[in-house]
Amino acid sequence: MITRTKLPAEALPPKKRGDHWAFGLSNGYTTFFLSPEHGEGFYWGVGPVLYYPSATNSALGVNKWGSGPSAAFVKKDESPWVFGAVANNIWSFGGPLHGTDRTNQLL
Repeated sequence: MITRTKLPAEALPPKKRGDHWAFGLSNGYTTFFLSPEHGEGFYWGVGPVLYYPSATNSALGVNKWGSGPSAAFVKKDESPWVFGAVANNIWSFGGPLHGTDRTNQLL
């Protein structure tokens, strides 16, 4: 099992004249990848992603929990380059019942 956690710090400029910048943490997520033990230069993993409300400012994230599928691929050979990709989709659940702040996020 491989885990990957992200707690993004953000700074958003004001949307209207006279508003202030928004600083702080956005919502975080942790991904759990199940992967074969050995690879021959190509590695992959699949598993769930857990999205959690860690935003310190309502402008930086919604107060919702979420989850969805995730997959990662890494290609490594003799060159100094390593290529990889992570893809996931998060759907929100829980939190306040507002239809306008539901999350359906593809990364």
